[in-house]
Formats: sequence, structure tokens, C-alpha cells
Amino acid sequence: MTAEAKYNAIENLLDTLGKEGVEVEFKEAADSLPKSMWETVSAFANTRGGVIILGIKENSRTFSVTGVTNAAKMESDFWNTIRNRKKISSLSISTG
Repeated sequence: MTAEAKYNAIENLLDTLGKEGVEVEFKEAADSLPKSMWETVSAFANTRGGVIILGIKENSRTFSVTGVTNAAKMESDFWNTIRNRKKISSLSISTG
């Protein structure tokens, strides 16, 4: 999938979702995981769960795609933190 196709897919997702909610959270994250993400992970872990979408900027309740510079590194950082029992004591995560 080309970069443009990925961007368009994310734009379509934003149009479909429309806004953040109880189970959807957007985070701006250009080159690293935002610190506020862990509060969201905790909140989702204590409710019905949810989806965090990185690379989305909120401005006055409107959202735009900002993207991420190294998605593979962010994914690796996420899983390394989740698996670190000194940072996250217990968590049930679905990757699907």
C-alpha cells in the first residue's frame, strides 16, 4: 500500500468514526509514543477496552492526520512497555 493510500484509508476511518468516544482515542504522535497514551491504556483496561489511533491531531474537536515517522519503532516501544511488569502490572490486550 502506498503512503497516499494509507493516508486516504486513515482519512476514511476518521470520516467513519467522526470523533473520539468511550472506545476510541486519537493521539498525536509524530516520532514517539505520547505520555498521555498510558492514561488511555489504563482507562481502556478498566472498562470495555478501546482503540488508540496514533498520528491524529485534535484541534477544536476536529481531527486531522499528522502521521507518524517510524510506526515500527512505535509499535516496538508500545509492546516493550506493555510487557514490562515494572511499568504495566497486568493487562489483557487483543491485537485484532
